[in-house]
Amino acid sequence: MTFPREHPVSWEEFKHQEDTGCLRKLWGLALQIAKKQLERLAGDDGEVKVKVTLSLSQEMEDRAVASGMPEPHSDRDRPSLHTLSKVQSTFGTGGSYQHIPWESFVSMEVESRLRRAGKSHVTSRSWWSKRKSCP
Repeated sequence: MTFPREHPVSWEEFKHQEDTGCLRKLWGLALQIAKKQLERLAGDDGEVKVKVTLSLSQEMEDRAVASGMPEPHSDRDRPSLHTLSKVQSTFGTGGSYQHIPWESFVSMEVESRLRRAGKSHVTSRSWWSKRKSCP
């Protein structure tokens, strides 16, 4: 007794099938669940990430001035909310400790100008090239 042998599906066809997409989604969900379980086992589940808002930024500035930092005179001297968020996610509890290039630190003045221009989420390199052309 012999059975007819099916030809294998090509890789290009296989990766575009609906079943493969469901498998990728299942894999992604399993990854998220496993990560949350590991964080819970490590005791990190009580930690809440705080988004840096304008009021939180002002509170941080007031505490820094009270502890001896010179008071910023304008928005050009203040770090932007984007910069504060990057620093908090890098050096905060559970931070990624990634290298942040100097060009990614922008002032509040530059962030406001980029937001008005509709470019609030630009990469540091494209921001830097636009910064050099600004008056």
